[in-house]
Amino acid sequence: MSYWPTLLLVYSTSFIIIISPGLSSFTIINHSMSLGRKAGLYIMIGVVLGTFTWGTLGILGVSAILALNPNAIILIQIFGGGYLMYLSLLSLKKALEKPSFKKVKTKTFGRATILKGYTVHMTNPEAMMGWIALITLGLTEEAPPSAPLMILAGCFAIAIFLHSLYAVLFSYKKVMQFYDLYGRILEGLFCLIFAFASLTLFLNVYDGFLG
Repeated sequence: MSYWPTLLLVYSTSFIIIISPGLSSFTIINHSMSLGRKAGLYIMIGVVLGTFTWGTLGILGVSAILALNPNAIILIQIFGGGYLMYLSLLSLKKALEKPSFKKVKTKTFGRATILKGYTVHMTNPEAMMGWIALITLGLTEEAPPSAPLMILAGCFAIAIFLHSLYAVLFSYKKVMQFYDLYGRILEGLFCLIFAFASLTLFLNVYDGFLG
């Protein structure tokens, strides 16, 4: 059985996790809005460095756990599925509320801004949980040995693209106006996608118990 459908699900879930604004995304958006595109890009560099760090730690951590106890994959999948369901409910909550952004004024700029972006992402526990969810989503029976590296490389590339897009687009007022109008519809769609990914993991757990 081909591994590409599973990998596509992992990449799609990663795309939705990042495009659904969280702490790191809000930080990029706020800096782009209040200080301009360049400030947003500086923050973005720090965030994507943090993304790579969490991704690497997540892969090494899960791999180490599975090396010690292969049966631990069931517990990790339950954790990952629960977190994705939490994201689904969070998106549902956002869909029922009016989107709002609070502008952040700061004089920090340059290397210190990159460090701030890195610190924000590394101190965000949801970043770590998101990576564990993505890794376990991709660790199916047909996963090749190179699967962890494929997950890391693909999701990291998606993170660079989307966070850069945030930094550029949200420096334009019209983009904010668009999100105010259609943000609820987008969050409703994110809710369904997260729920699907969560159920996929829980079905894997169910199949594991039957096997």
